[in-house]
Amino acid sequence: MVKGDRSYFWIAVILLGATNALMRPVIASMEDLGFWNSAFDAFGINPAVMAALLLSVGLILTQEDAQSTSRADVWVGLFVLIGFLIPSATLSWIFLGLYAGYLALQKGLTTEQRAGVAILILTSFRQPIMGFLIHIFNAPILSFDAALTAWLLSSFETGIHAEGNLVMSGDKVRLVILTSCSSLANLSFALLFWYAACRSLVSHFTRTMLLSGVGVAVSIVFLNIIRLAMMASSSERYAVIHETAGKTVFALLMLLLVVSFTYWGIRNVIQRTHGDGLGPTARTA
Repeated sequence: MVKGDRSYFWIAVILLGATNALMRPVIASMEDLGFWNSAFDAFGINPAVMAALLLSVGLILTQEDAQSTSRADVWVGLFVLIGFLIPSATLSWIFLGLYAGYLALQKGLTTEQRAGVAILILTSFRQPIMGFLIHIFNAPILSFDAALTAWLLSSFETGIHAEGNLVMSGDKVRLVILTSCSSLANLSFALLFWYAACRSLVSHFTRTMLLSGVGVAVSIVFLNIIRLAMMASSSERYAVIHETAGKTVFALLMLLLVVSFTYWGIRNVIQRTHGDGLGPTARTA
């Protein structure tokens, strides 16, 4: 192997795994929506996932590795590449997460590289873990969303209540909340972006940064409940909000909230470290 090519070998395996995991939802999105509508919908890929992957790759490549690729790197790489051949996006994410765990055990990683590996681990295991949680706790999660939606809507209308994942008005069903519209699904992407952005700049999460994470969580759940309540309020609003344009508007609002709270948490740490003479990119242990 060529001296100094170790980190590039790692990135090659990571990119192959990420491409394999993302290709399946891309194909499914284009089959369901057509090319142009799928492109407008980012081909079914949440921007938080792409941002986290790009951050992890960039951090791992922040410093050229002086070591050559080892035999262990090659064997582990071959093992996960075989795993990537299994036609399952979930298994591709799992194998990518296992590979990230292998990288975390390597000696001589810089602080930035360890941050990139940590982001990659969370990004890879987010989808399998979310799938497991939704499979086990889908009913109570949707009931929680329906209860909050009914509570908010009852502030403007009478006779609104929740039954399971249904928002009811008397005996009439006003809205059926499905898994894809649950707050937990949106929250997992929001917290992934928050963690990736924070972890890429600092290694120690301060109280302010944790508070910014709480702000992200509360605001995303609240905004999603507002969206569901508006959908349940009338068939006209449902049609507008449920269409691609409506989804895009709420996606942009969620992005604005997540970026704002994340920026607030990071800025506080940077200002404190800069004030202590550590510089704007300093990391605390």
